[in-house]
Amino acid sequence: MFLTKVIVGMVIASVVGVYDSSRKNGGKLKKPRNLKTGWDLGFLGDCMGCALSAMVVIAIVDPSVSDTAGWLRLIFLSTVAAFGKDTVFKKLEDAASHLKVNALQETRTMLDEELPKKDEGAQGNKEETG
Repeated sequence: MFLTKVIVGMVIASVVGVYDSSRKNGGKLKKPRNLKTGWDLGFLGDCMGCALSAMVVIAIVDPSVSDTAGWLRLIFLSTVAAFGKDTVFKKLEDAASHLKVNALQETRTMLDEELPKKDEGAQGNKEETG
């Protein structure tokens, strides 16, 4: 049932992505094209971004769809996730960078505890030779 919710939400968000792409470009859909610097996915990029955003939001919220209200909740969540895809991706990026910073701090603390300090090692060598 969870996979069904995700697929339905992604389809709804993709349709919203087509609408959002046409709204941004003055009522026209931008076709995918190859540029010198890479690919411009056009409206397909907006559809994929909206679908991924809806997938993340549905995975986090996991609405129950046992009745009509549940399906309306799924439609609402997918639509909001599609329109707010930039915010969803920004929050995911912030969370990922926060996790990286924490992991780096833990690694540094672990290394500081395990490795002897350079000053202590240098003083020990001077005492032995002197």
